[in-house]
Amino acid sequence: MLRVTVAAAAAAVLTSAVASQGAKLPALETEKAVLVHTVPGVRNGNHVQGFCADDDYIYVSQMIQLTKFDWKGNCVKKVEAPSHTGDICVQDGRLYAAVAAWGPGARKDGPKGGIYEYDTDLNFLRKVEFDQGLDGIAVIDGVIYAGYGPNPMAGHLTNRFIRVDAKTLKTIDVKEVCYGAQTAFGCQNAASDGKDLFAIFYNGEKPLAVFDRELNLKSVPDASSFHRSCGEGFERVPASRAGGRDLFMRLRTMNRFVRDRDREPIYAVIDFFEYDRAGNRLVNVTAKLPSTACVK
Repeated sequence: MLRVTVAAAAAAVLTSAVASQGAKLPALETEKAVLVHTVPGVRNGNHVQGFCADDDYIYVSQMIQLTKFDWKGNCVKKVEAPSHTGDICVQDGRLYAAVAAWGPGARKDGPKGGIYEYDTDLNFLRKVEFDQGLDGIAVIDGVIYAGYGPNPMAGHLTNRFIRVDAKTLKTIDVKEVCYGAQTAFGCQNAASDGKDLFAIFYNGEKPLAVFDRELNLKSVPDASSFHRSCGEGFERVPASRAGGRDLFMRLRTMNRFVRDRDREPIYAVIDFFEYDRAGNRLVNVTAKLPSTACVK
């Protein structure tokens, strides 16, 4: 069970557990939003895989469930999703989910992954399947970018991305990238500022790389302020809620290995980072947001 509640004071942004290096923001009590699905045989069945946001809602991927919240943290809707649904992104009224097929229901001789398309009310619309698993997904000007397997757990330097036309769901190409760091698996989360692809990998020292639209490496920003690798959600803050600042946000679940989830619900926190482009670094600004940031 996952609880997501909302901070709603001067620096109100998303959850009542929003914290920056242990400093909590003021919070108001809100209704408890609960995600209850678990995957049989998987201890960490409700592990958050990704999240995204538009002007009005926040969407969370939780392996076998998609959940929609308003910006006050109220759970609006939840639907089942194929195992395992990974990162998600939203663009022009459509939500795209990167899927790596494994777990209950996955066929050994079936597709290994796909891109599933939903409307923003989480109604399934269509899908395209592939012979490799996908994770880490973003859209730039009508082109879907997704991490594309095979993605071994053992450390490796080269990763692959697939580009897909968002209108037709037809493959444009598959490209290899290398940003000079050893990674486990492939791209886990992705975001875009409308120009470039911000890709998150499992690497404690260099978790973030920025690529242009042709997947040429542009930079490896200093993301040491993460204090831990991303992998559960990384997204650009919508311009309408960013107060004119160059903001990204990271979701991470806490206490997700508790035994009694009814008595001690798992909760998620969201940290906010400003992109210092001149210094090529992300700075944790969660506790310093002005009253106008992220609030209509």
